[in-house]
Amino acid sequence: MFKAKILMIGPSESGKSVLANFLAEATDLTGGNYRPTKGVRILEFECNGLRSSSNRTLNVDVELWDCSGNSDFESCWPAMWKDTHGVIIVYNQDNLDHNGEISKWYTHFVSQQGLRDSQCMLFAHLKPDGSKPSTELTGSLSRLKCVHTSIDDRPESIRQEFRTFLSHVWEAWAAKRDQEELSIVNN
Repeated sequence: MFKAKILMIGPSESGKSVLANFLAEATDLTGGNYRPTKGVRILEFECNGLRSSSNRTLNVDVELWDCSGNSDFESCWPAMWKDTHGVIIVYNQDNLDHNGEISKWYTHFVSQQGLRDSQCMLFAHLKPDGSKPSTELTGSLSRLKCVHTSIDDRPESIRQEFRTFLSHVWEAWAAKRDQEELSIVNN
């Protein structure tokens, strides 16, 4: 069984913990009052019966790292991104400052770590009392899959997008593993 380390990162108060709890089927989905994550929370769960592009059935053990958006924990980032298979960048659509911040997260956690764009996706999260502004992503971010998320509106589509993302993460991992094996054989 493939064990996937997935980071859920992004600015503070973007909805990372709510989405992480939802995907892991944890009990606290909304929790009422905002409680910032201190450093990181790791949620472990299984996603079984995924389909790869070659129609292979995949079972994945997921380590979902719900990472604090507070810059006070920036010194912990190297430990967080070590051996990461995929990254989900979450931002609050209602907070225009988040649009500028997410490119920083992409640079540090995806580009500089050598991850492919298929190993990253954006969750443009809409909080229950939020409006739905249109967000224009530019540069590297415009190449990423962006899913507009709302726990109140079509929650199962969020889970399905996550399962599809895990399949892409597995395929990138398998391609890298195969490449490393060929390199060993050819040397």
